[in-house]
Amino acid sequence: MQQHSTRTPYPARLSLEILEGRALPSTTVMPNAPVLPTATVQSTAPTSTTPVATTQTVQFSGNWAVGPYAVIQGTNPATGNGKSTGGVAVATLRTGFSGTTIVSGVSVSSAGRPVRVAMISAFSSAPANKQDVFSNTPFTLKLRLTDTASKQSGEIIFRGTVNGTMTFFKSSLTLSFNNASRTQQIRLGNNLYTVTMPSTIQMPTANSRPIALDATVQVARIR
Repeated sequence: MQQHSTRTPYPARLSLEILEGRALPSTTVMPNAPVLPTATVQSTAPTSTTPVATTQTVQFSGNWAVGPYAVIQGTNPATGNGKSTGGVAVATLRTGFSGTTIVSGVSVSSAGRPVRVAMISAFSSAPANKQDVFSNTPFTLKLRLTDTASKQSGEIIFRGTVNGTMTFFKSSLTLSFNNASRTQQIRLGNNLYTVTMPSTIQMPTANSRPIALDATVQVARIR
């Protein structure tokens, strides 16, 4: 009698099976997976409330005036009136000055910009044995500053002194500004102006060429 072997038909499509301890991939085509919305990743860093930095051009102008007089006089007991034979002449610019500076960012000062204040010269006819004397001889320089954009103006007064001696042939004079007032600030429009005078200037020899006196101006944008 012929025996017929019975075999289980092999499925046409393989499912995921474990065969001899190995996983075989299924040949069944799976439907496309649904598209998920893209997740938004938020930074945990704190958000700054400072406005975005900008670069702006600031224009300004100003005029200087010296006091009490354009010529600062000392003393000399050898003269009839006790005043010095000469003095220190402070010649401010008639036309004043104008300036332009770049301000980067918000509440960030720009670098100081030099502005001409005056030309200073010393003169004397005193002999060597009867010299002119300056002992804390006071003077003032007044600045009237104008912000071009806002058209606002304001005044700043700087106080200084002259010290030393001078004759026709030589001079040991120094011009100094009071440390408490040589740097001053004024707000005009949306700009804060900081004006600074030099601490000390060594005066040239009497009857020689004048020297320049410059100040620096810084500008900061303010909210």
